[in-house]
Amino acid sequence: MRHVWILPSGFLAALAALSCLGAGQEPSARPPKVVILHINDLHGQVYPIRERGGLAALAAKIKKLEKEETAKGARVFVVDCGDFFQGTPEGDLTEGRLIIDAFNEIGVDALCVGNHDFDLGPPVLAALAKRATFPMLAANVRMKDDRIPEYLKPKVQFPEAQIEFVGLISSDMPVLTVEKARVGLSFPLEKEVLARLLPECRYRTIVLSHLGHERELELARAHSVAAWIGGHSHRRMSEKIGAGLYCQAGARGEVVGVIEIGERTSGRFESVSPKEGEDEKVKAILARYTPEIDKIMNEPIGELAQGVTREGKGSSLLGNWLCDLMRESTRAEIAFHNRTGIRADLSKGIVRLRDLYQVSPFKNTLITMKLKGSDVIELLAHAMSQPKYLLEVSGIEFKADLSEVKVAGVPIDRDRDYVVVTNSFLAKGGDSHVVFSRGREVKDTLVDLLEIHKEAVRKHSPVKLTLEPRIHLK
Repeated sequence: MRHVWILPSGFLAALAALSCLGAGQEPSARPPKVVILHINDLHGQVYPIRERGGLAALAAKIKKLEKEETAKGARVFVVDCGDFFQGTPEGDLTEGRLIIDAFNEIGVDALCVGNHDFDLGPPVLAALAKRATFPMLAANVRMKDDRIPEYLKPKVQFPEAQIEFVGLISSDMPVLTVEKARVGLSFPLEKEVLARLLPECRYRTIVLSHLGHERELELARAHSVAAWIGGHSHRRMSEKIGAGLYCQAGARGEVVGVIEIGERTSGRFESVSPKEGEDEKVKAILARYTPEIDKIMNEPIGELAQGVTREGKGSSLLGNWLCDLMRESTRAEIAFHNRTGIRADLSKGIVRLRDLYQVSPFKNTLITMKLKGSDVIELLAHAMSQPKYLLEVSGIEFKADLSEVKVAGVPIDRDRDYVVVTNSFLAKGGDSHVVFSRGREVKDTLVDLLEIHKEAVRKHSPVKLTLEPRIHLK
């Protein structure tokens, strides 16, 4: 069993180090070579996608790499940078237990929590932390009395390897999550927490975070750390930062990132495929959980005449379709859905309930309200300000610079009320779309987007769609 020191923020780290190294003993002049195997944004993906990934294949790859690197004399660590269970039936319906059991078997050493790990509420995450044989990290989560919740740790030390991991979650949690996810919690700014925490670090420090690559790179360049491993952006990337390295390993367990820290720091990615072998112990864990889930989720719903994707610089085929269904279901004049909330594409051919679930896994309901035309224009301006805020639409079309905005083919009236429908996440100002909070006559229809999508596939199968541009770029 690995020996781990878990320290609360502000604790005398030197005392803990001495107790492991021996009184009066200092770290060796040449620290041991360390190899870190890292993943992020697994989102509960237990099955392969087009012969890539899969939890059993991921476990086999990690164990193989750990064995190889250990044989070369390296001290190997396995870490995860958050959003580990939410997004699939296997992750959601087991409330993350399946993924934690697999991570325990793999031998994960530390996990930095992500925004979606709070989706089912802090008590569910607390239960998962208790189930885990490794620490969950987040230095910038606070309760009302300014303490870090007992199920989270700011950092974890491994004195024998002269390594410590620090965890950070996004301070944007109030706009990234629904209220249920953060009851009783606050999320101080990352840079302020780092400024207090890093000076306390005695060993080579690796930051594990779930902030998105832009903010992570900004912070990594401002601080001297051995390595910074990130998540949230679903990017596969590696970039030098001074003498260290910044890395993020894509998403869905399709690759394992490998960082070597020794005389120099380097990184690479190893692909994951079930063709290269699957871990039998993790397959056995899956077999305990998945049969009943498969019976429900593998039910054929209908058929698609073509692939339907959320990709597109302007409108997307899948985004248009979902917004049309929202508008038709509620008889609203305009529909809005955040593209980042559309979590998967659909392939041509048979469509299972599982496929639709992975498109819309958040259990969002449809919310109707009235907004002034001027509010709608302000909403569109925010949507076009950054790609992460982009809104898919129905009933409205516009030029990207908003020089022309039409509702049902007629120029928008800034003073008129329009009936708008959106999802329950956006309706409460999610993704910084605060304009929705001005809505009047707000009504939760209690209609789940997944349900109307399922009924549409059943009713119109085989479904044939045509892309209709609604967001006109220059």
